[in-house]
Amino acid sequence: MGKTATTSLQVHVFPRLAAHEAVGAYNPQTLHLGLDAAVNGHGDEARLIPLAAAQECMLISNETLLEWDPVLWEPSADRLLRVFGGEVTILITLRDPASYLRSLFQQMLHHNKVRPPEDFLLPADVYRGVRRFVRPGELDAIDVDAFDMVYMASLYAERFASVVLVPFEEIGTLRFLSAIWTIPDDFRDALARDFVAAPRVNTSYSAAAVRLTLGRERALAALGLRSRSASDRQLRKTLSHMRGTPFTPDRSPLPSWHRLMGLLSRYGPKAAYRLPNGAYLGRHMARNAAFYAALRAAPEGYVRLIDGVTPSGLTPAALAQEAGPACS
Repeated sequence: MGKTATTSLQVHVFPRLAAHEAVGAYNPQTLHLGLDAAVNGHGDEARLIPLAAAQECMLISNETLLEWDPVLWEPSADRLLRVFGGEVTILITLRDPASYLRSLFQQMLHHNKVRPPEDFLLPADVYRGVRRFVRPGELDAIDVDAFDMVYMASLYAERFASVVLVPFEEIGTLRFLSAIWTIPDDFRDALARDFVAAPRVNTSYSAAAVRLTLGRERALAALGLRSRSASDRQLRKTLSHMRGTPFTPDRSPLPSWHRLMGLLSRYGPKAAYRLPNGAYLGRHMARNAAFYAALRAAPEGYVRLIDGVTPSGLTPAALAQEAGPACS
């Protein structure tokens, strides 16, 4: 899942696995770009299948492979199954569910998709009412009643031979690497030390940066204007691809708003942003919390599902039930 230190893993850990020959290839370019195109609806999946089969030991890491929008979780799992087959290991990093939804909202501000949280985190009935005006996959808004971590984990457990689930708090230990690859403990521990010491990337906006960004958008709206978002850029890029014409990104001599807010978050007031009191986080929040608590309680620092169950025979749903009080 996004917002779980995935960018830091992609920068500081996964390339070194390939350099150490723990994996045969990391994000081979043609396959990686092809998967990205398939997610965006203009790639040829059939062309990717032989590319995936050509590598015996390969690591692909991309947050969009498990779609950010929960209504697209099942299609994304089916896409991976078609391309890679079921005899692969799926690694999923997760985060406390309430923290994840808050961070997801902040991430959309990074992309200039600026709206208040109550217009982004929608209950199912409201989401259905506005669905014709929002774009699934672009995260104009999400149906938080579809945000069910147990369901998501089950989708992958039912399709793939091995699924490794890692809670955010345990990612820094990198113990999950040993569940997937045979690597020396001293090498893994050295990676973990470097990973923890490395500067964080793609960090969320502070409370001050969120307030300024929402205020800027209200001011623009009063003038009949709005920010150009990452979705606008992606639409133009895709149109250029479909037409076979060069894509020219916008250039400006001014620093981007995202850069300015990043500097404010880093050097300005340190107060972290919190969702408003009473923000609706979905009907599955208790089960999500119980499931996440079960992952955090795993002594290995991760949970591995083989053929859909843990070594003790528990499914994702049973893990959540076993966690107890948070489900009530």
